[in-house]
Formats: sequence, C-alpha cells, structure tokens
Amino acid sequence: MITFLIFFALLFVLIISHECGHFFAARAFGIRVDEFGFGLPPRIIGVRKGPTLYSLNWLPFGGFVRIYGEEGESDDPDSFGKKSAKIRLLVLVSGVAANVLLAYFVFSFLTTRGITEPLLEEEALGMPDARITIVETAPFSPAFTAGLQAGDAVLQIGETLDRVFVPQTIDGLQKYIAARAGQSLVLLVLRDGSEIFFSLEPRAAPPPGEGPIGVALSWTRIERAAWYEAPIAGAKLTYQATANTVSGFAMIIRDVFRGEGRHVPVAGPVGIFHIVGDAKKSGLDMMLFLTAVLSINLALINILPIPGLDGGRFAFVLAEAVTRRRISPRISAVVHGAGLAFLLTLMILITYLDIARIF
Repeated sequence: MITFLIFFALLFVLIISHECGHFFAARAFGIRVDEFGFGLPPRIIGVRKGPTLYSLNWLPFGGFVRIYGEEGESDDPDSFGKKSAKIRLLVLVSGVAANVLLAYFVFSFLTTRGITEPLLEEEALGMPDARITIVETAPFSPAFTAGLQAGDAVLQIGETLDRVFVPQTIDGLQKYIAARAGQSLVLLVLRDGSEIFFSLEPRAAPPPGEGPIGVALSWTRIERAAWYEAPIAGAKLTYQATANTVSGFAMIIRDVFRGEGRHVPVAGPVGIFHIVGDAKKSGLDMMLFLTAVLSINLALINILPIPGLDGGRFAFVLAEAVTRRRISPRISAVVHGAGLAFLLTLMILITYLDIARIF
C-alpha cells in the first residue's frame, strides 16, 4: 500500500509539473485554458475556477491541459490558434521545459546530500573514501534473502566476527567468497551511515551470471557539493542524465529495427511501479533520483515528433511557420487522434510485457 501511494505521488508530481508548464505558459500569453486535468477521462470530479475546469479523472496514467482553440477552430483573440507560431511553439515546449527544470532542481538538491559516483578500480585505490559497493542483488539469491540491497558498501567479511577479511579489490573479495562456498559468512556493510551485519551462505553452484552470493559489485564514492556549488553540479547531472537517456532511446530504436524489440528495456506503469518498490528500499535519496530520471524521460518522450504528443503538435506548428499555410483543423484533429490511439495501444502492449517480465 505504501509503495502504491509513493507511486501515485510520483506520477502526480511528474504529470502536474509537465501540465503546469503548459498551463502557465498559455495564461502568460493570454490564451484561455478550458480544463486542467489529472488522469485521463472519464471524469471523477471537476471544480471550476474562472474559465478553467480543474478535473480529476479515472485513469491516473497521464494528464492534460485543454487549451481553447488548440486545433485552430476559433478566431477569438484569446484562442491558441490566433497566436503567432512563436508563441504556440513556446506553449507546446513549456511542458518539456518544466520537466527538465524539475529534474534540475532535484539533482541540485541531491548534490548537497551526496551523489554516488562509480569509479574504475585503478581510480578507487587512490581514494580513501572509495568503497566496494553492491549495485544489484539477484532475486532469491543468498544476498537477496539475507537482506542486502543496492547501495550497501562492503566493509569486511569473515567466517566469524574475530576472523575477518577486509577487501582491497573486487577480485579479491570475489575469490574469498567463492573459496568458502557452503560456509556461513558474516558480512559488515555501510548503509545510510550505519554499519549493519548480515549472515549468508555462498552457493557452490550458482545460476549462470550470478556468482556465489548473487551480487554485482562496483567501486563507488560519495561526492558532495557545497550549497553554492549545487546549481552547477545539478546542471552537469541534468545534462548527463539527458545525454544518457537520449543514448538509451537511440539504442532502443536500433534494436526495434533489428527485430529485437521484444527485449528492449522499456517500462510502462506496471514496470515503473515495480521500480518504485525497489527504489523505496534504498531510501529517500534514491526515490528523488528516480523522480528526476523519470522527469527527464517524460520530457524527451513528449518532444518526439509523434502525433498526439507535444512533439507532434510542435512539428505541425513548425510546418505551418515554414510553409506559411495553416493546416486544416479537421486534418490536425484526425492525425493527433490517431496518434493518441496508437500511444494508448502501445501502453497496453508495454503493460502486458511488464506483467510477463515480472511474473
């Protein structure tokens, strides 16, 4: 239940921030907004304040701002269709800008609390604050069953509390564990500033790719920024997250054209709910980091030139500006309606794959 509430709150923040971008940009340019909705219809409840109806809808996987004259069907001066191409483009891109801005503020805040930085082993050996850290635990492995989590830094391991081994390299730690398959070991880790002991027994014959205790390891260090450094550090993180996401999208598109679309790492609402459940175990900072990353993803998805998305409408307005000819409102409505139908179908397919992947 707690995971569901966190998941719903995360969706609310991402969607509301995006739609607020459209809403405030439209109002700033004197464009009437007929409805500001969280979720997709049918409507549960609506409250009118001024010209705008604020609604809560049954399907929580989205939101919308219904802008007066968005399809160009009105000649009123407060209509979207009567504004210049420059203003319409700014209103359309404002949702994406709001999501990027949200990610920037979250990343900037996180840099003051400390960001986990992965290191190469040759870099880590010269840093006193570097740790061998668990970055992933395999489901139902000894580490998973014992309660180890991603983010736990390994301090020492031993057969008893008196006979301990302090790892100096990842290879050395792995060899120590493998040599004691079937024996009970005590592992001391650092988690959120606290030292915690765990007992586990390495497997003699683990599944392929998992190792005796079922963890993936990496050298990491915590990098913190002073409050006056946070704006620059947050901007760097936002840029890195955006670049990595763009690179990930490019690889997904490549895999789809290669006929490997079934195996691409795409998550829908069910998949994100599962990710939120895992992130919750690692604490508030991980939840905030996930929020920022998802906000970047939402921004980039929306800017894609697909009918029904902001990017599709952006492309239509840009085409009108270049050709100096308005696209028929009927054609625009049909194309964007078909795009929305395609996106809903795609969401249903991704949700099915999420469920299949989990179970």
